[in-house]
Amino acid sequence: MTGLRCVAEIRRSSQGYATGSFGPAAAVVYGEIVTIKFHRNGATLAALTWKTDFSAEIDSRRGYTTKHAKTHGQDLLSILFRLPAFSQDDLGVLASSTIPEVRIGAVANIADPTLLARMAIGDKSAWVRRAAVGRVTDQAVLGEVATKDSVQMVRLPAIDRLTDPVLLANLARTGTDRSHAQRRLDSLSPIRQ
Repeated sequence: MTGLRCVAEIRRSSQGYATGSFGPAAAVVYGEIVTIKFHRNGATLAALTWKTDFSAEIDSRRGYTTKHAKTHGQDLLSILFRLPAFSQDDLGVLASSTIPEVRIGAVANIADPTLLARMAIGDKSAWVRRAAVGRVTDQAVLGEVATKDSVQMVRLPAIDRLTDPVLLANLARTGTDRSHAQRRLDSLSPIRQ
């Protein structure tokens, strides 16, 4: 997409913490508000904001004064990639990016079940495989991921998306995540009284 500009804004925020219920602020922790926007020809195409998540209490022994916002670029990219300017062919190209967050953003918008399956089974990043699993409906693909993926955070969502009782029963008997598969199988079974 030509003419695309990315603008990042970071503003400071803060949270005061008191020593007692009604005491003055004994400590101030600084945070941030991060906004990232994509512009094209003066129009904002996509924007997201993340803020520091301040805890209710502070452990004074830690002594930190700054807590950064947790930003998730893939969330912004998935919004950007929904735009009509990005074709399914473009998303296919983005799916092979060297940057995992770009691949995750593409996964959120890819319509091709074959490409999604290939990413769920074979992407080198567990985070990308997990995102792809969330879009796959093919029971054989989900079964393969649930059986063969080396990372539990990818296998468990695959099990959660399985609806085939035969696959689930097999996983409950012989799979790496037997108890999780059994719980999923039980959730699909009618309640017996």
